[in-house]
Amino acid sequence: MRANYVQYRSFLSAPKTEMYLKRKLVNMVLLPTALYGCETWALTKTAEMQLRRGQRRLERWLLRVRLIQKIPSRTIRRKTKLKDWVEAARCRKWKFAKKISALPEDRWARRLTYWTPKKKRPLGRPRTRWNDSFDLFLGRKTDCKRIDYRTVIDNSDLWNEYQRHYVQEDRDSD
Repeated sequence: MRANYVQYRSFLSAPKTEMYLKRKLVNMVLLPTALYGCETWALTKTAEMQLRRGQRRLERWLLRVRLIQKIPSRTIRRKTKLKDWVEAARCRKWKFAKKISALPEDRWARRLTYWTPKKKRPLGRPRTRWNDSFDLFLGRKTDCKRIDYRTVIDNSDLWNEYQRHYVQEDRDSD
């Protein structure tokens, strides 16, 4: 990410460069770099906060706004009109889950995604698994405590309907 940033720093920091050009560059170069491989991340609150912080820092830098000025991030987002990186990461993860479920049974990616070890998990608070966010989200939507996302993924209409809600979940936490 830093290499891409340094490469385009003079263009992005130029005060006379139009915001739509900066936005285009960020969405074409920096966003894919920041979200590389996010389909396989276990999106925890910590990871989401790091993405949000990084995006807000970049937006402040694009507009030459300092933290001491205390301009709300929503105001800055309205000016930059950048895509929300957390929503983009969730969208990619949701589509990747559908893609994995469509793979044949003998493919390694599908086998490893659906594999569960025979032993128990260690004592203490377990680490968040890749599919935990799907199971908890679908559990909230269907009024169950937890639901296995693989039961819903086969119903394409329902899966596509839930995608928008999953991607925009916690939007107010910016």
